[in-house]
Amino acid sequence: MKDTDYVYAVGRIRVNELSLLSSSDMGRLIAAKTYDEAVSQLNAKGYEINGTDYSSALNEQKRNTWKLLQEVLPDKSQMDSVIIKNDYHNLKAAVKSAVTGNDGKACLLFPSVYEPEIIYNAVTEKKFSELPPEMRPVAEESYDILVRTHMAQLSDAVCDKAALEAMLSLAKKADSKIFSEIAECIAACTDIKILYRCILTGKSKEFMSQAVCSCKAFAADTLILKAMGGMDEFLSYLARTDYAEAAEALKQSPTAFEKYCDDRLMGIIEQGKRTAFGIEPLVAYYLAKEAELLSVRIVLSGKLNGNDEETIRERVRLLYV
Repeated sequence: MKDTDYVYAVGRIRVNELSLLSSSDMGRLIAAKTYDEAVSQLNAKGYEINGTDYSSALNEQKRNTWKLLQEVLPDKSQMDSVIIKNDYHNLKAAVKSAVTGNDGKACLLFPSVYEPEIIYNAVTEKKFSELPPEMRPVAEESYDILVRTHMAQLSDAVCDKAALEAMLSLAKKADSKIFSEIAECIAACTDIKILYRCILTGKSKEFMSQAVCSCKAFAADTLILKAMGGMDEFLSYLARTDYAEAAEALKQSPTAFEKYCDDRLMGIIEQGKRTAFGIEPLVAYYLAKEAELLSVRIVLSGKLNGNDEETIRERVRLLYV
């Protein structure tokens, strides 16, 4: 598609960008003395939170954001690489439900490429042939692992790796390079996080191989080899790559690393914001709203749990505006 095909869509998004929380807004939110004061500030921005059940209001914000994009996108499939991770989360929830017999519908995420109920029903009813072709072998392997070994972590890892590979594949097919940049950033950060946890928990090389995918930043085999050498060797290797700051963040804490990953992604999103035409501003707006909702959740959870202002501030992500 031509960039000019997105003129109307970008115009709508520019208007809605004005309603995003700014860094100043977030600063005031963090500084709020109580949970109720924080909620009052958010409600003044249109959040409509009632009591301590803030999740429903945040989900409504997410629904409205996606509804807007569906209204203005000339080609809705362009966003597939950004949301495909939710499909594989839904697959994991369905596999667990199929094995345990528990109802996992409350765990299903939106938006998604495929209807969550289709994924859920196909797996829980053992009708794997009704799944999208690319998800069938993943579902069968994940289900088989959980049934035979009861190793939920390995079952999840198979789905998570497939999600990253699907995201990278879909990003390559998209018209804009911003999708590839986003996918590569997420894949690299996820690989690092997985291997960091594997080192801490003493996971085998076989487990790592089933959990980590290759991306432009890292060949999976190389990254796994460094992880097998222990934490010092792993972090030393990262320090010589484009993800040197990730190594420094991991030395601080897992929380610092998570913030680093989100802030690195926000840097890519900022590039999309500065684009005048094309799909980039739409992608940037969607991911910026996701980052905002995550930060709001962190703040409200912190206020309810009595965390001090500094603790909350350390966890809150960079914002788009």
